[in-house]
Amino acid sequence: MKGWIRNGAVYLATGYILFFVSERIFWSTFRTGDHWGELAITWLVYSVIACVFLNVVVRFRVNTTASAALAGALYGWLTEGTLVGTLYGTESSAPFPMSLVWTGLSWHALISVLVGWHFLGRALQKPRPWQALGWALFLGIYWGAWAPFLWRENPPQVASVGDFATHALLCTLLWILSHALLLRIPTHSIRPGRIGLGFSLLVLAVFYGAQVRTLGLRPLIVLPALTGLILVLLGGSRSKRAAPLETGECQPHPWPPLLTLLATPVAAVTLYAVQRSLHVDGIAPIHFYNAGGLLAVGVIAWAVYAVTRSPHPPATSS
Repeated sequence: MKGWIRNGAVYLATGYILFFVSERIFWSTFRTGDHWGELAITWLVYSVIACVFLNVVVRFRVNTTASAALAGALYGWLTEGTLVGTLYGTESSAPFPMSLVWTGLSWHALISVLVGWHFLGRALQKPRPWQALGWALFLGIYWGAWAPFLWRENPPQVASVGDFATHALLCTLLWILSHALLLRIPTHSIRPGRIGLGFSLLVLAVFYGAQVRTLGLRPLIVLPALTGLILVLLGGSRSKRAAPLETGECQPHPWPPLLTLLATPVAAVTLYAVQRSLHVDGIAPIHFYNAGGLLAVGVIAWAVYAVTRSPHPPATSS
């Protein structure tokens, strides 16, 4: 029972971290029609995906930047190919096959997993706060630069600076608590079981079935091919990565690195307020699409090369 509680807590915390970056930073603020109940359900659904993601992380020894990038691709494609159908080109802004890159790779894999989970998570484990502060500021600046895309929507969604700040602060507080829990219970210390994984896959299968009924053959080909490719790459390179050393709970961690996460909403709100005061519409979303897409393709290509090139496993510490 204790193991179930530990696993569940880690899944919920990781699910919120992914939900925060993938949903709350993406949508930037509370929109017309948003309800707390629906947002909570969305967090739970992201926690289901987090269960699958962390099973891959633990079972395939995802502990390098390259393997994290590939696991991030798996997470992004599962999110866009089960919860919604954008992976298959259902949005005019990202027709197939560009939909394979945006937003599964260019946002979910790069921003949510590599920056929000991998790089920031590692930085928070260091006693000095400066690296964590750098990644927190990066997320905040990205958030503030991206947020005005809502002003271009039809109809426009223009939140006041106060409303934007309220949303940013409330969501960030839960984000900090989630990272604090993962510092206390390291991801690689959990022992994921078959019941949690089976339940999570069943939930995702329900969403996936809806995509198949709506879109027909394409989901039956695209998602299995993409996820199968990632699992083959991670499975084939698993022995090259050292087994993680974490075996249990960490000692209480100093607070300064966690407090640097407050830099994210401060940077985002400041940049948002400056753009509102100057009456500018910010950077056009197409520039994010193009830059993020090119970077994502480059990073994933590098990750594939990195996990397949090394013929010998790294030496483990005694």
